[in-house]
Order: sequence, then C-alpha cells, then structure tokens
Amino acid sequence: MQVGKYTRTKEINHKSSLSKIGNRYFFGKHHSTETKRKMSEWRKGRFVGEKHPNWRGGIAHLPYSVNWTNTLKRSIRERDKYICRLCGEQQDEISFDVHHIDYDKKNCNPNNLITLCDSCRTKTNYNREKWVLYFTNLIP
Repeated sequence: MQVGKYTRTKEINHKSSLSKIGNRYFFGKHHSTETKRKMSEWRKGRFVGEKHPNWRGGIAHLPYSVNWTNTLKRSIRERDKYICRLCGEQQDEISFDVHHIDYDKKNCNPNNLITLCDSCRTKTNYNREKWVLYFTNLIP
C-alpha cells in the first residue's frame, strides 16, 4: 500500500492494524455456549428485512440489465486505468468493482459507472444521496 513517499509492507500494515484494536481484554478468549445462545436470541428478528436500518424495499434482489456484461465492466476499469476513483488505489490481482453512481442496476450508461475498490464500494452503501452528488461532480 502506498503511503506518502514509501510503500508499506504487509507486516507493517498488520502491526498497525493490531495497534488500533484498543481494549484487547477478549483477545484469544471465547464466549461461553450460554452467552452465545443469549446473543443469538437477542439478534433474532431485529435486523432482518424491513427491520434492518439499510432496508431499501428489496431492491437488492432486482436483476441487472442485459447490458451488464463482463466486457462493459472491463471497459469501465480500463477507462479508469484500473484505479479506484475514490481512494486512488491501484488494482492488483483482484478486479475492482464497477459501481452504478445512481444505484440503478438498469442504468448501464458509462457516465453512470465508476471503478471502486471493495473498501470504497462498501463505504458508498451508506448516505447514498451524498455519494450520488459526489460522483456526479467527479465524472465530467
């Protein structure tokens, strides 16, 4: 990963992430069977379907357009030079995602598509109105 003028190794990234864990009281320990049962009971039905805070009326299950092909996605990645348009990370062996700016799976206009790494694509699932405006201004 490129940070400033030098490249950080995977070992340095790992040590850095461990240092940010904070309270490590539970590190290496496991919940009891009874505690696991109680946590499972508490979660049941709370964050499913319409009760989940990110529920959008089931639109995630709608099919993509017939134009949504591997060729189209590859052309968008090529146009963006295989770089995440949000953080600037370079694609390596894992292909980056091609994201619909207006979140409409049927709109496969290249002006509505952008290359994002997995981390940035995950970020854009929250506060969607902000991201639509941001990416609309980013793409000429």
